[in-house]
Amino acid sequence: MLRRLSVVVVAAVLGACGGKAADDGVEPGTGGAAGAGGSVAAGGAVAVGGGTSVGGASGSGGSGGGSAGSGGSGGGECVPKGDGWNSDPNPGCDDLDVLAIESPTLVDDGGDGSVSPGEGFSLKVVLREVAGVGFGMYPGVKFESDQPGVSVQENDWYYGIFACASYDASAKGQVDASVKPGTVVTLTARAAMLNTDCPGAPALKIQLTVK
Repeated sequence: MLRRLSVVVVAAVLGACGGKAADDGVEPGTGGAAGAGGSVAAGGAVAVGGGTSVGGASGSGGSGGGSAGSGGSGGGECVPKGDGWNSDPNPGCDDLDVLAIESPTLVDDGGDGSVSPGEGFSLKVVLREVAGVGFGMYPGVKFESDQPGVSVQENDWYYGIFACASYDASAKGQVDASVKPGTVVTLTARAAMLNTDCPGAPALKIQLTVK
């Protein structure tokens, strides 16, 4: 049986609808308690531990731990506006502010609950539309690593996302054999649109410790 790794959400960076970053000291909500080995991270983000999911990023107009049901999270319900579909043919990076990243899970290839030098891993997050307007220009999640010896590559892009809807977005990672045990890696999952660089888009930072 595969075990999810113990990873920590460092911060959720949101541009949409007044949402706050997860490192501002708010208390975690009820959506994702830490499991065995889990702990509360800086500012109320919940650690993944013992096979549980993290609480998630703050949503439209609020902040908190639990991921929401239909569209919003933490501070308010997402309500579709109009037909819930934004078909703007020329969106900019600012339009990605209607999206949020939450609920990361990470599984090592060996299935023993830790990532070792030379091992691969799979990372999944939830991409959620939180503003109620939709986004119609090939949204997805861009994944990055702050360690040159740890790579992570996204797998999924979508035609669009309707108001208050969500998708699971996945990535495949690899730790080089040269990476020393104890190395702390920060992985970033950032809302994106295909073939466009938007470094200021809403993002979630996740810490992984190589064992």
